[in-house]
Amino acid sequence: MRKNSLGIVLALAGSLLFSDIVTAGVVPEVADTALADEVSEAAPMIVDDGSEAAVKAADDGSEAAVKAADDAFTDAFDFLYEDRGRFLTEQNRIVYDRLKVFANEVAESKHDTAVLELAPADLGLDTEYALSDLGVTAFKEGEGLSEETLSALKGKVSVDLQSVTCSLVADDPLAFFWYDSDHKDTEEQWDAASITCEFTGTVSDDGELLTLDDASVIRIGLMVLPEYSSAKEAGTTAVDKTETAVFKSSLEKAKSKANTIKSSAPSGASDRDRLEYYMTQICALVEYDKDASGSAAVQMANIFNSDGTAVASGAGYAAAFRYLCDITSFKSAWISAIVVEGTVKVDGGADQSHVWNLVQMNDGKGLYLVDTALCDTAAGNGELFLTGTAFDKGEGGYRFETNEKTRAVVYKYDNPVAEPYNPDELKLAEIAYVYDENSLMAEPGKQVMGVNLASPDTKTKDLNYRLGMDVPKPVTVTVTPADAANPD
Repeated sequence: MRKNSLGIVLALAGSLLFSDIVTAGVVPEVADTALADEVSEAAPMIVDDGSEAAVKAADDGSEAAVKAADDAFTDAFDFLYEDRGRFLTEQNRIVYDRLKVFANEVAESKHDTAVLELAPADLGLDTEYALSDLGVTAFKEGEGLSEETLSALKGKVSVDLQSVTCSLVADDPLAFFWYDSDHKDTEEQWDAASITCEFTGTVSDDGELLTLDDASVIRIGLMVLPEYSSAKEAGTTAVDKTETAVFKSSLEKAKSKANTIKSSAPSGASDRDRLEYYMTQICALVEYDKDASGSAAVQMANIFNSDGTAVASGAGYAAAFRYLCDITSFKSAWISAIVVEGTVKVDGGADQSHVWNLVQMNDGKGLYLVDTALCDTAAGNGELFLTGTAFDKGEGGYRFETNEKTRAVVYKYDNPVAEPYNPDELKLAEIAYVYDENSLMAEPGKQVMGVNLASPDTKTKDLNYRLGMDVPKPVTVTVTPADAANPD
């Protein structure tokens, strides 16, 4: 899986419930002839760019079809893992794309204010409007545009900034190390981003047509953390480029040291063992402190740059683990990790804010919890690693028993998780991860019953729902040990 774009927190878009697909490569025979007929009548290949040429190639079974399908398969899962913005539409997607570039520029100290300016046309607004287009009786009021006109024009801007920025932070968290994503106003309402519109233009002599001019602008402002603000206080968009440059340098050193950890993993280690190695390496560099200060990115940099004396909260541990996963080419392309926020309750105590990882393995059974921070404490005792359990309705979360069932740890997701992730996507596997060669999901480029995995009928309804496609009946196959041992 390509993982060059990510920083701290994301990888898996969800639990991708492939429980209907049990496969390891090619299954040479299909016992169910009706099923075989369905496969032969497959819907068109999923092609990411939707081009007619690619669709034709997919239909004609040529070598180009295989490549198109394989590329589509990889792209499809890349966006599920790495690009929550692909679920945004229209203006939200436009703003997502522009802010992603802009945030990286702020991180590189290219701007002294975190305010992105867009022309109305950038969001698809027209430059000319008739009275009926805006539902107004007159464009002007005195020398300027009427409040009714301005209000109607602002109504053409429909951007859910909380959803957009939440998706951005999930997709490219290191670029947003300076962003105060949790900023609230005096009434404790989310206020980390704002949008303002200024519209000016000329009205035709007969008063029937409004033409917006180049001075019309839409501004999107992002709040800056006090430590990266030239004002040195919360609630401003002012950027201290000296401070962002200092942290950017520290972050690059941390990335280099993370790469050293990745490279030092035991030769020939399984994916599961590599993940465990990453956990132990992180724990060797840091001590857990639930009240540790600094953003997740700052704590992550401190961990990797540490000589073993760093302290971090769950956010730092999870960010470090996520980053190591992001830069790793696992043996299975399915393996990926995200960071989620919520609360943890230990031994019946009070719920406390906490951050941890969820990891998808290649068995299609759901997500596995990895809490590197609590594994570094007596409560977790190293047992909260690639583990799963059924949802506990009584607790309202996921309850794990550790230390020979003498201690209990309960996890609950925060509501904001629903912004970048659908809550259903975060369902855990019901048992701890155990490698089973008979229940592996096929890797990109493989085929099942001669049908490339980029075809809709080899995916479950759950996945097709996320891709926004019409859903053919999912194909279910069973692989024998012999098949698994000979996937070609």
